[in-house]
Amino acid sequence: MDFNNLIENNKIKLIGRTRIDNNKLFMNFSGSGLKAKVVGETLLIKMFATKYDDQNSYPYISILIDGNRYDYGLFEEHLEIKITLTSEPHIIHILKRTESPVSFAAIEDIIVDEFLRLDDEDKLRFEFYGDSLTCGYGNLCNNPNLPFTSHTESFLDSYAYLTAKAFNADYSAICVSGFPIYKSRWNEGFPIESVADMISIVDYSEDMTFETAYHWDNSQYIPHIVVVNLGTNDCSYFTEGEGWVDELIKIKGSFKEALKEPVFQDRLFNLGEKVKSFLSTLFNIYGNNLKVIWALGMIEVNNHVQEVIDKAIAEFNNSNVYQLTFHNLEKSNDRGANWHPGAMMHNNAAIELVEFIKNNILGGN
Repeated sequence: MDFNNLIENNKIKLIGRTRIDNNKLFMNFSGSGLKAKVVGETLLIKMFATKYDDQNSYPYISILIDGNRYDYGLFEEHLEIKITLTSEPHIIHILKRTESPVSFAAIEDIIVDEFLRLDDEDKLRFEFYGDSLTCGYGNLCNNPNLPFTSHTESFLDSYAYLTAKAFNADYSAICVSGFPIYKSRWNEGFPIESVADMISIVDYSEDMTFETAYHWDNSQYIPHIVVVNLGTNDCSYFTEGEGWVDELIKIKGSFKEALKEPVFQDRLFNLGEKVKSFLSTLFNIYGNNLKVIWALGMIEVNNHVQEVIDKAIAEFNNSNVYQLTFHNLEKSNDRGANWHPGAMMHNNAAIELVEFIKNNILGGN
């Protein structure tokens, strides 16, 4: 099939950041993929996958047919998925359920009798920047003591996807587990250090550099609302257990005293500068009418990190930047794999975010 021709003729709508490479449509960031309107008795989808031989990192996709969802693990490098359809036209979505660094996935072909023209109305457009919380890390697992596997990760059950779905909105998600806005112990040594640095790349793998990355043209998708859920992993860099912090504690005798040291305060200052720099980049790229929500609290954030982010946003001094503190921990503490938020926590967070957007940005609509 000719992806470019179908896209140009409005018979395929791309969702999130994708790229066409070697006649494959790569859909690697969480939730990316496509939408189409098709007719035929059979839908045959040919998929390509990396890490198909690693049971902890299988890529997973979700296929939605008229809103009904079917999940598939890509356990082979080349996998065919065959679905029987009824005779009337169907709206299909093919979406990546798992995050980009876990594994790559691509659509090699879609075989159906006919693709029909899509006539989508102009929609509200979201873009989400986040870490494992936005990816939906472990949210399909009901045992917090179990480790992460891609089998239990679902962006389609994350607060981000549920929020976009509540508004019938378009979305794009740039999210990677373990990554910060500034620094995190979970990705130390990686060439790309933060999710903020991924603002103009198509997808991400752990060995990727800016030189090897596929670059994204941000003019292709201009969001109305950007939701940033970053800062949680920065806590790991600014607490006990991190080497440079432990060295300060050894010298000063306590974390409280280490926190007062110039080197600690300088690095907290750098965190704040990174927050302001990212906000500035968002408005420079997407324009002054953009609305940005900085949302934290799906799991606990250290006070000293939260205070720096609060101060940075206040100093940025833009009335189009909002802050939301999730209270889902007070409503539900169901945990998924590795003590990450479970499905109910994501659902509660989505409810909070939807209400916040309606009341603060959309004027109660």
